[in-house]
Amino acid sequence: MRRISAGRTKRFFRRMFSLDHRRLREAVEILDSQNEAGQVLFSAGTGLSGLRRKLEELKAEADSLWGPRRAAHRQYYQAQERLEEAEKAIREHTV
Repeated sequence: MRRISAGRTKRFFRRMFSLDHRRLREAVEILDSQNEAGQVLFSAGTGLSGLRRKLEELKAEADSLWGPRRAAHRQYYQAQERLEEAEKAIREHTV
């Protein structure tokens, strides 16, 4: 077990990799906050570097896929438009 854990203790693994309800809520609050310092501390404590950058990338990707308002750049609405055009073509060519 020592080789696998590289000398780390059970307490270390609990602190770094175990989430109970309280710690999960704290993590969500930190990630949802606009407080960059809190996010940096969370990233450092968990070993997740570049957390803020990754969150921004994911938000941008999500926005490109779908949003509550129709926008031409969103892939969902592009696909929906193609589907409606295909259904219209089928209706027009159906005897």
